[in-house]
Amino acid sequence: MQTWFASLETGAWIGMIPLGGIFSLLVLTLVIAAFFWFRRAQGRARSLEADTRQREQAVSMLDERFERGEIEREDYLKKRRELFA
Repeated sequence: MQTWFASLETGAWIGMIPLGGIFSLLVLTLVIAAFFWFRRAQGRARSLEADTRQREQAVSMLDERFERGEIEREDYLKKRRELFA
């Protein structure tokens, strides 16, 4: 009887081997997807940082032009609103 139980237990594990392969592929797919998702998020963060830097430079130039009197107050405020829209 103990022999029959051992063979039944072994048979149960042998039946699960294909599921192990499918599970391994699923885990590998999730790891690869997570890698690409993180890379994409990093790219977006870099793009946002570059846009912020460009906006800060534009505001700085606009402030300088207003201080020198090259543009009127209304134009200054309009352009500043456009930069932050």
